[in-house]
Amino acid sequence: MKRLAILGCWNPYHALDFVKELRSLPGVELSAVWDDDPIRGESFCAQHGIAFEADLDRLLANDMLDGVIICASVNKSAPLAGTAAAAGKPVFCDHLLSASLHAAVEASERIEASGILFGMDLPLTYWPVNLAANEAVQSGRLGPLTALRIRNAHDGAIGGLPAALPDADYGVGADLGAHGLYLMTWLMGTRAASVYATHGRYSGSPFPDNAAYVFEFANGAVAVLESSWAARRSPFSIEVYGTKGAYLGRGATGKHHRLLLASDAIVQCHTDEPWEPAIPAAARESNLSLWLKKLAGEALDKPLAGLAEGLELALQLEAIRLSAASGRKVYLDELDGAG
Repeated sequence: MKRLAILGCWNPYHALDFVKELRSLPGVELSAVWDDDPIRGESFCAQHGIAFEADLDRLLANDMLDGVIICASVNKSAPLAGTAAAAGKPVFCDHLLSASLHAAVEASERIEASGILFGMDLPLTYWPVNLAANEAVQSGRLGPLTALRIRNAHDGAIGGLPAALPDADYGVGADLGAHGLYLMTWLMGTRAASVYATHGRYSGSPFPDNAAYVFEFANGAVAVLESSWAARRSPFSIEVYGTKGAYLGRGATGKHHRLLLASDAIVQCHTDEPWEPAIPAAARESNLSLWLKKLAGEALDKPLAGLAEGLELALQLEAIRLSAASGRKVYLDELDGAG
């Protein structure tokens, strides 16, 4: 039996997703939840029948604890990951290690020095609509890629997100926008050369709630990533274009939810010869499940996302922040190694 704790319930939706998944998996016990806001943590735990632990040091010193899942705010995930690693606890991190390259590098050094198992959650890579997009790319039927567009949006800033979420320093770009970033890297298969970023504040929040990023690659390909907390009934959409064809996928309805079934999405593929990618019936195994298997000593048949993905995402967000603040194009290689 693997005993785990969740560090942070700042994003109650993601934290509850982890709770539900842990409860569905065999050989796993959720021992406790810690949060830096005791009122928030106690409320979350009371609502979902979990023990709350207010003392982080005591929790991490518990020899019966086999690992932690970090679901903290943007600025606190990396320090928590480093602290947990220094205590010898394996770490699984929500989709963002940090939006600060310096903080991500600092945490990665502590994680590497500890030798613990580290995993990252990149949940949109499990979705059938995106797995089918990857199959279309890998098949070669689209030809060399020339463009990618991803839109991920909901009405949180105008329709009732918890107050703490819109006040994240990096706004929607470190929330919905981060999913587009790792999808871009996964599908394009290489790092972008530069980015031009623009941030809007439609709802009046001091932090961005409407964003668009234009990435350019060394070969001239481009990727346009859109994210918003100010859009009602905006289906997730992904478009991949190449010299030989195009892949188009989107949510079947305007409801913002995880597209975990093939029936949740509408897919089209336009190639010289009629062809449709084999869209899986359901989402593939999650990275949390893979991390737990590796934690138990099992061999994996697919790689587990880890520090490389966390650092790349932090680099992209650092470049985005600098571009939006300066109004200029930022080259990613200028920042690499400067954390």
